[in-house]
Amino acid sequence: MEIAYVEWLDARGLSGRMSRKDAEELEPLFVFSAGILVREDSETVTIAQDYWRYVDTDGTMPETVREVEVIPRMLVRKLEIVEISDKPPEEGCGCQQS
Repeated sequence: MEIAYVEWLDARGLSGRMSRKDAEELEPLFVFSAGILVREDSETVTIAQDYWRYVDTDGTMPETVREVEVIPRMLVRKLEIVEISDKPPEEGCGCQQS
C-alpha cells in the first residue's frame, strides 16, 4: 500500500458582491493533501482518507475506501509517495472485548 502527499492548486470562488479590485487580487488556493494512494496516472492522483478489508458475506475480502479525493494532475505541484505495510499487527488492535 502507498501513502501520497500532494501539494496542489485548487480553484477558488467567492459568492456575494465585491469590488472588481478585490476580485482581481484573488488567487487559487494552495492545498496540502495526504492519504492512501488509490490511483495515479497521467491525468489524476486519487487518494482516500481511510482503507480497510473485511470478510464479506461471500467470503471475499474486498478492499474498501472512503472520503476519496480526485486531484487533476495538471494542478499538482508536488507529489511524494511512500510505501507502507498494509498488514495488521500480529497482536491485533487490542479492541476485542473478552
